[in-house]
Amino acid sequence: MIIIGFILRREDLPKDTQVATYILMLSVFMLPVVGPGIQEHQDVWNLLWNPLSAAWMIIFALLFVVSSAVMIFGDLRQMKERVAELWIVAVPISGTVLLPTVSKTISLTSNNAKIGCIIAYSAIAITWTFQAIVEAKMISCRTKYIPTKMFLSLFVNAISGIIVWEDWRVVESWMGYVCTFLSMSLAIYLMSSLEYCTVKKRIRVSLSNMD
Repeated sequence: MIIIGFILRREDLPKDTQVATYILMLSVFMLPVVGPGIQEHQDVWNLLWNPLSAAWMIIFALLFVVSSAVMIFGDLRQMKERVAELWIVAVPISGTVLLPTVSKTISLTSNNAKIGCIIAYSAIAITWTFQAIVEAKMISCRTKYIPTKMFLSLFVNAISGIIVWEDWRVVESWMGYVCTFLSMSLAIYLMSSLEYCTVKKRIRVSLSNMD
């Protein structure tokens, strides 16, 4: 992203954005090292029929359907920019949860169920591709949007792994895993326009004036 910014000169990247991007890149490289390893011989159906797993998947299935419908049939240009971005980013984030799950179930089903899974997988993939086209047209500040989308996708995928796929059994280092996501959160904060420290200082000043 930094290279694209410098070459195309579409956006001037300040120092904090560059540093935040490097932090994100290093964090992504660290995830496979400190995160969960590969689990073999899992009972996929048993995991998916767990009440908590089923509820989690239903939530993201509904989110994918609703956000896709808004993106395709809604008038995003008439919405506030932040609201439109939230609807757009909801598609790949929910797709991150659904696509691997549908992919795993394809090999375990047969006949009509397998056909249904293949249709669902194709529909998610096609919608995701269309989302990329809409994203390219609608998103103005990609230097902030893309890292935020990447972080949210990784975070939701990690939570899904813990809830649905029992990744908590094979995490290499919980301390490293948590700290990696905290580092990514700080990187996203550096890229955002939020000034937490400034807001906190203003609140303290206001409270002192009231006294």
